[in-house]
This record gives sequence, C-alpha cells and structure tokens, in this order.
Amino acid sequence: MRYSFSLQILANSEQAAKITQILDIEPNNPHSEWRYELIVENNGYTNFIDQFINILDSKYDELENIGIVRGNISVWMICFYDDEQCNIKILPDEMKKLGNNGITLCISCA
Repeated sequence: MRYSFSLQILANSEQAAKITQILDIEPNNPHSEWRYELIVENNGYTNFIDQFINILDSKYDELENIGIVRGNISVWMICFYDDEQCNIKILPDEMKKLGNNGITLCISCA
C-alpha cells in the first residue's frame, strides 16, 4: 500500500511564492495551488497531521496578511491499494489539532 499526504493551500501564483517564504518549505507538487506532499510506501503509521500543523504553527497571521485564510488550507490523505482493504485511523488528538486550527481533512482511496 502507498500513501500520499498533502498540505494544500489554495493560492494564486503571487501568493504561492509568498507562502513558500513564510513557511520556509518548497512546494513539491506542481499544481495551481501551493502543495507540499509526502509519499509513504509502507503500512506503518505516519503522523502527517502533526508534521503539517508544525509547518503552519505560528504562521497563520503572516498567511492572513497575504490573503490566505484557514479555509484555504486543507490536509489530504490518499491511499493507493491493490486488492487490499483500506483502513484509516486518525487519532483524537490529531483530529482536535486540525479542528482547532480550522483545517479541513480530505481522504481519498484509489
């Protein structure tokens, strides 16, 4: 099974360049919005929510100054599997962190 975890921020090209400066991380998935993606090729647990929240932590005011509100931010979990059951477990503390930060969680299984 392979997983893709993405931090996505809806933005125009000018905002995307500023997001990269604010978050001090390069987007690594070329789409119209700003997107940072982690690819994991195992069945082990990956705490992607904490990783993404840590990137955003204390940066919300700077993002709002360039027109990015929390509603523009989402975290994606995509599971790719072959003839396997798709199980997803999100711990309560992780869900709370997303909710407290006003970030949407999106899950897709393919």
